[in-house]
Amino acid sequence: MTGYICYDCSYCTDIRTHYHRHLTTNKHKKNYDAELKKGIKKSHCSTKIPQNTTILDEKSINLHKNTTKYHKNTTKIHTFQKYTKKFECDHCTKKYSRIDSLNRHMKDSCKAKQIKDKEIDENQTEIAQLKNQIDRLIDKVGNKTNITNIDNTNNSKTNITNEMNIKDNVYTNNNNLNVFGKENLDMVTDDIKKEMIKGPFKMMPKLLELIYFNKKYPENHTMKLVNKNKEIMKVHNKKGWELVDKVDTIDYLLEDKNYTLDSFYDTNTEIFSKMIKKTYNNFRNLFDSRDKELWKQIKRDVDLLLWNNM
Repeated sequence: MTGYICYDCSYCTDIRTHYHRHLTTNKHKKNYDAELKKGIKKSHCSTKIPQNTTILDEKSINLHKNTTKYHKNTTKIHTFQKYTKKFECDHCTKKYSRIDSLNRHMKDSCKAKQIKDKEIDENQTEIAQLKNQIDRLIDKVGNKTNITNIDNTNNSKTNITNEMNIKDNVYTNNNNLNVFGKENLDMVTDDIKKEMIKGPFKMMPKLLELIYFNKKYPENHTMKLVNKNKEIMKVHNKKGWELVDKVDTIDYLLEDKNYTLDSFYDTNTEIFSKMIKKTYNNFRNLFDSRDKELWKQIKRDVDLLLWNNM
């Protein structure tokens, strides 16, 4: 695209009328006068016009000459030339020579950006609606106070306090669930710890499965994945079920339960062979330094554990 350039003032524009108006400004007159007084002659002020430039039309030149007395004794001719459009829209790839033109385009007229913004707003709205639905469902399940059990023999009804999980006609009251992070660890015996330490790179998901998804300890079922495609899960606290961030919760579990095995190992190192000691120490060094590959593998295993126990 052709642009108009005033070399005295370093002014450029795509619009001819704007260039004409600039030639009449006091700023231009002052700069032009200063160059004449200094006797400066730039290459572009020569009467020889570069091959790749185009002289303004007669009207523009006359306008330039008549704006001030300082133009009478000079052969200086203003030219306009092509210059590169270096500002590109990230959304529709249109290019502009000036940043303000690009900003104006992106703010007011870029249809591609408008479509993307609309999609983002719709996705955020949908996520908010889904989260509200999940909250309502959890409240409905967690706060239910009466469930009717129908006796098939005499059709009598019995009121049962709180929501119950039914399995083989045995009812477990939700109020008997432990608070998340305060689970019963009776199943994690010294023999179990000893066996897990022998294979440290897989011990964390095994330990979590033993504690949180053990059928013999239903009171420890204090966490659950809500949706495989969402980074949220629910945990059982003092007030009932609560939605929490999945990533933060898994990080907490790994740090907390790792200490359970670490403390056992530190006080019983003499019962392990040299090979087991070396393997476990290598694991501890990688775990404590938060080695990316190790943590990635552990979290992948924990994710799989949560998915399988939704």
